[in-house]
Amino acid sequence: MATEDPTRFVSVEGRAEKVEPGPALEPVIDGYAAKYAEFADGTPEEFAEFMAQTAFYRVTPERAFGIIETPEDFARRATRWRFGPDPKGQPNLTGG
Repeated sequence: MATEDPTRFVSVEGRAEKVEPGPALEPVIDGYAAKYAEFADGTPEEFAEFMAQTAFYRVTPERAFGIIETPEDFARRATRWRFGPDPKGQPNLTGG
């Protein structure tokens, strides 16, 4: 995931699973078509139909890294989060 500034981003690691076409994907496809259809050929409806034929994946995050890739900030401002149970079986969402 990225911001408008490509030197600031979040990298997510985790377990991916394919999301089968159906009602759960409709709001995702509609939102994507509304945002990006102007950059594609055809109408928003045609773009949504194209997107419905595309593979979608859901990621359950295990780790995420927030990174600022500028020399002055990289070492001081990188952040890591871990999701899920810690090694002792306790719920865990940590940063640092």
